[in-house]
Amino acid sequence: MERLRPALGPERRQQPAAGDTILLEVLSIAGLRSPAALVRIGQVFDEDPDFRLERLSPRDPPRTPVASAAEALGAWQPAARDLARGWYFFGNRRKQPRGRTTIEIDATMPGRVPLTSVRCAYAAGWFARPERVDQLVRHFGHLCEATNAFYGRAALGATYDQRNLLLTLARGLESSPWPDFERELPDVYWLNFFGPGYLDHWEAGLNDLGVRRDRVAGGVIVWAADRPPPVAEVGAITDYPFKQAFYAALGQDTFMSERQHRGLPGEHVPTYEAHRRHLPPDKRQ
Repeated sequence: MERLRPALGPERRQQPAAGDTILLEVLSIAGLRSPAALVRIGQVFDEDPDFRLERLSPRDPPRTPVASAAEALGAWQPAARDLARGWYFFGNRRKQPRGRTTIEIDATMPGRVPLTSVRCAYAAGWFARPERVDQLVRHFGHLCEATNAFYGRAALGATYDQRNLLLTLARGLESSPWPDFERELPDVYWLNFFGPGYLDHWEAGLNDLGVRRDRVAGGVIVWAADRPPPVAEVGAITDYPFKQAFYAALGQDTFMSERQHRGLPGEHVPTYEAHRRHLPPDKRQ
């Protein structure tokens, strides 16, 4: 990855709360139902010993020890029933940084655009050292590249919990905190990956955002802060200072919030079709 802006100095660094996790997620609409695509995802976990999976299985909790995630995923044979539903793989590691991983291929409700997601949760305390933060960001970026992701995010797990709670309280218990990605983004996070569809849609809108930007194949990771911002007592999820520059540059209605006025498909963010145009021909579905 090419670092486009330097990180802030160590005097600005904050420590996460004890017992919290760093949760990262990448999302893709690429066609990834092939051994080659699964192997590429597995290689991201194999390439760094600190993120190597110790167990991996289509069932949760995973109980099958693996020496290589790439080999295990590449050798998996879908049964007939798997051809008409999403593919799920669950992994974990007990060594530090302790963590768990969920890979969902085309795991979407019928009638909706099939989405692939890779979610990883790691013990936050292990990343107190700056070089380990960079290590995590490289891991995040490689997952974005391996999945041809259109969007990704990373933050403390408590950040997601607070967002979901405040949105549900403001919008009603029957509302869903899950975004419609053709109309909005879920929030502003510590790390925000924007694929080429967003770069086209906003043109120069991302140029001065964040404290640092890392270029990866197909997009850019924008750091909203140099460390995962801790959860604070706020009245609304829009109250965090580190989010304000994103609202000013990209529009507050681009992001889900208690005060959002949701736009039409393609108004504030690109449509799935716009993202699809940037995929390699063999990954379009």
